[in-house]
Amino acid sequence: MEITAEIKVQTFALYLGQKILFAHQDKWLDGMFCTTSTLTNIERGLTNHTNLKLILKSLSQISDEDMIWVHDTVHNLHEQRKLRPDWAKSVTPSLKEMKDIISNGFAHYKGGYLSDSAVHQYLISKGYDVPLMVLGWKTLEQSGLAKYKNEIDKK
Repeated sequence: MEITAEIKVQTFALYLGQKILFAHQDKWLDGMFCTTSTLTNIERGLTNHTNLKLILKSLSQISDEDMIWVHDTVHNLHEQRKLRPDWAKSVTPSLKEMKDIISNGFAHYKGGYLSDSAVHQYLISKGYDVPLMVLGWKTLEQSGLAKYKNEIDKK
């Protein structure tokens, strides 16, 4: 699939406020944020869209707090945790099991964690790389539109 400026604008618009990398003399530099100006410049051809990538987090690196929020949202457990904490804890799988489910690559199919639009939006707002329909259910990293923060930090 060819990534056009239009597709890049659509996907980057979901991640407004996230840091981006830009190519400069064969190096990727960070320090800019994805803003509406960034999108306008891509759309108008003022910025070479192939020189920009988002800095995101892999779903395999999801925090415990975010994973519990995702699980509770999908299973409507937020209020139950307050009212009946022992019961809610007994019906909740381990964090490892939940993380295996969300990072298995099929979490967006019907019934999966990412099929819930609130969960999808929450994870995007937190800077996680989620599969998108416009990319054929690939992640931005798989499509060459993002790099993962933990991989950049290693360098």
